[in-house]
Amino acid sequence: MPCDTSVRDSAVITVIQVGSIQFSNNSVSICFPSSNPLPENLDNYTTVNPSNGVWSGPPALNLLPNGELNPSSIGNFWAVYTVNDASTGCSILDSIQVLVTSPDSLPLDIPEPICIGESLQLEPSQSGWSVDGIPLNNGLYTSSAAGFEYAVYTQGAVGCEVTDSVIIVVNPLPTINITSQGQAFCTNQGTITISGNSNTGDEYNWYVLGNASSISTNDSIFVSPANNTSYALQITDTATNCSINDTILVEVITSPEADFAAAINFCEGDTIWPINNSTPANLQYSWILNENYSNPINVEEAYYLLPEGAYSISLIVQDNICSDTAMQDVYVFAPPIVNTSVLNFNSCNPNDIEFQAEVLDEDSVDFNYSYSWDFGNGSNSSDLIPSPVTYDLTANNQLDYTYWLSVTGTYCASVVSSGQLSFDSIPHIQLATDTIYGCSPFITEIPFSTLGTPHTLTLTLEDGTVITNVDTLLEFTASGITQTFKVGIVAWNDCGFSKDSIYIQVRPNPVVAFIVTDIPLLGACEGDQINISGVNSIGSVDSTLSFSWYLDGDLLFVGGGFLNLNDIGPGQYDILLNVSDGCSTAQDSIEIEIFGQPAITILSDADTVCVNQIIELQSTAEDNFLISWDMGDGDFYYNDQTISHTYATPGLYEIIVEARDSSGLCFATDTITNLVWPNTEIEGFVDTSYACIETLVEFTSTTNNPSNNINWDFGNGANSVFGMDVTSYPEAGVYQAVVTAFNSITVNGFGCEATDTVVVNILPNPISLFSLNNLGETYCIAEGESVSIELNNQSSEGFAYRWYADEVFFSDLEFPVFETTEVGSQTIKLIVYSQFGCADSSSSQINVGLKPEMILNVTPKEGCDPLLSEIEPVCIGCESISIWDGGFIIGDGNPSTQIFEGAGEHFISQIGESLEGCVDTVSTIVLVKPNPVPEFWVSP
Repeated sequence: MPCDTSVRDSAVITVIQVGSIQFSNNSVSICFPSSNPLPENLDNYTTVNPSNGVWSGPPALNLLPNGELNPSSIGNFWAVYTVNDASTGCSILDSIQVLVTSPDSLPLDIPEPICIGESLQLEPSQSGWSVDGIPLNNGLYTSSAAGFEYAVYTQGAVGCEVTDSVIIVVNPLPTINITSQGQAFCTNQGTITISGNSNTGDEYNWYVLGNASSISTNDSIFVSPANNTSYALQITDTATNCSINDTILVEVITSPEADFAAAINFCEGDTIWPINNSTPANLQYSWILNENYSNPINVEEAYYLLPEGAYSISLIVQDNICSDTAMQDVYVFAPPIVNTSVLNFNSCNPNDIEFQAEVLDEDSVDFNYSYSWDFGNGSNSSDLIPSPVTYDLTANNQLDYTYWLSVTGTYCASVVSSGQLSFDSIPHIQLATDTIYGCSPFITEIPFSTLGTPHTLTLTLEDGTVITNVDTLLEFTASGITQTFKVGIVAWNDCGFSKDSIYIQVRPNPVVAFIVTDIPLLGACEGDQINISGVNSIGSVDSTLSFSWYLDGDLLFVGGGFLNLNDIGPGQYDILLNVSDGCSTAQDSIEIEIFGQPAITILSDADTVCVNQIIELQSTAEDNFLISWDMGDGDFYYNDQTISHTYATPGLYEIIVEARDSSGLCFATDTITNLVWPNTEIEGFVDTSYACIETLVEFTSTTNNPSNNINWDFGNGANSVFGMDVTSYPEAGVYQAVVTAFNSITVNGFGCEATDTVVVNILPNPISLFSLNNLGETYCIAEGESVSIELNNQSSEGFAYRWYADEVFFSDLEFPVFETTEVGSQTIKLIVYSQFGCADSSSSQINVGLKPEMILNVTPKEGCDPLLSEIEPVCIGCESISIWDGGFIIGDGNPSTQIFEGAGEHFISQIGESLEGCVDTVSTIVLVKPNPVPEFWVSP
């Protein structure tokens, strides 16, 4: 075994139990600035010298004696807790992540006041807002009553919270009340007054409902509507900008019209009638005679049979609501009295009848009469006493005559009849014809007439037979051939006699067969050709048949056995066919009904309409026709002369109307084509309901058809043809922006269009204005000094203020003092906010300059008179230097030599001025000593 040559030693290794520390969490968040307690009680985790524990880490965090952290900045730290055992040199540590954060600032916008019922979007528009502890939905507040509400906004960030609040001002709505003289307007009324009143509103705007243009800003309007019209009133409280609306409907009723249908002057017995030219039915009429009222009477009645005199007559025409009055002064005159008589009348001598007349005028008015005689025999005269009148009884076949005299004055006319003139002169025989034809056996009486009064009337036949009874029927017969008989007639009386004769021609009577028509009961339409034929009959051997066609007893035509009825109008007719051989007649008849041929035309108020727009259609067919409408979209109408229809979808539709008579045989149609265009839809939006003067307001719109034309009328005189555009308003007020969408198709002069209205309230801006205490001057400071500048705020309507120096905020006071150490020019800007959040700004420039730094070296500063000294001026930042000895300049910025003469103190000043105009002074005293005066003493 080899030898072990190693050297060994031994030692005791002591292992010391250090203890333990441990954070229960990996991280902790604290707020800055604040003192935050540690998340753990470290005493529970230390066993050796816990009081010696320190915080360390990048950067170091301080541990306060009470065990709290006091961070000096925000950030993310790793803090290490170390426990050291000084006796053993052992240590133990643990670390925790410390996130030091700061709550976010809350520069809340001051909300503008709103009105009852309005909604307010608080900014920021997110959760965190509450009113009276009740959370708001994303900052949206809706007012229900007037007053003040505190809206609290709470914002948290990593365990830190910050709160702020704003006041929501809810202004009350003004009161509104509309009164009117009446909600019915009569067309003869002129105007009516509509008044609006409010206890709190002071701005009035009247509109015609549906029209955005104001018609008046007064508390009352005077209107004369032509049709039923609704008027809208908007009352605004300008102090709060709150508005309320109300409407009133004025119904227009056509007034009746009163007038007379007569002249100013009347005659006794004349009737005074009103003119009934009023459209309302069931009118009532009241008459006033010399201010005496009568009861209401019907239009058929009037004042009449008034005695002679002057009258004032008024007529009141009224319906249930409206009335009218007409007044007329009239004078009633008495008619003249006329007497007539006849001279030299001889009933057997009808020649030279003399007439005379007398006019008695009891009226005081001088009449200019005109006369008109009618003697009954076709002659007349205009003379009061006419020339003798001759009556020709033979020519006129007349025995009795009625004569009249009409007397017409200035106002009245009188017609007087003197009765009849009856003559009994020589009888005059007048036969109806010279020859009478008939078929054997022919029974007839002699047709004649007589003038005068015959005492005896006799007939004498050709064979000598005398017949004294003129009413006797005479019978004549002929056989084989035609025979002629002569009959004489004689008439006489006390005035004389007359006679005449007549021939009777009688032919044999043949046998005639009856007529048969084989036409059944017919029905046809007007204008159709209808053929009817008759079967010939056999008459006598020596006769020729004649055909006579009758329609309802009236002769249509003669001849032929064929009838064409294509020119017969509608109706039921009896058609009779007579066939005659000259002595006998055979007949047959049928009934036929001709139906009227319908005629129809469509009258339309438009051939192009929009979807759901009413189209009015009318047919020209008669009321008794059966009418059917095919609208082309699956809809049908029956038995309506006029229809109203709408189309639910666009397209081209063919409209067919048919008129059919009651028989169903006759009909007519008419067709038109109607083009239906799609409707336009539009909705307008505004990015804010409240804005300030001159701020941009964005308007947008949505429409159902991108090809629609868009037009915005922003209410400020500006327009736009874009769906989205911005505009601003130069003055405060309530503006209505109207957006219109329409297509390019014209329907009755208008496109298929739609409108929408949005309202924006423009709030007034405050006025920003301030001044400096030494405007235009330069503020001078020494190096290291500061200057305080008073800012004089002269703004109006301000609610909050923000002051900036070169765009850096420095104060929100109304009257701040600006303090600065910066040298140079700075721009001070003031932004003034109203209580509605509207702003205005103004600015002014200040100049701060450094005072120069100066040293005045005078060497020597004292000496005997005269004293020669060197002057060395030193100035840092000087633009110019001047050296003064009392009131005299003795040098500038350059070194110089100066002789001071005269014993005494010289006050030497150095004045320096910088480029910015800042001036500083330094001074010293130069002492000039007097020279000694030698004295000589002489001894005595």
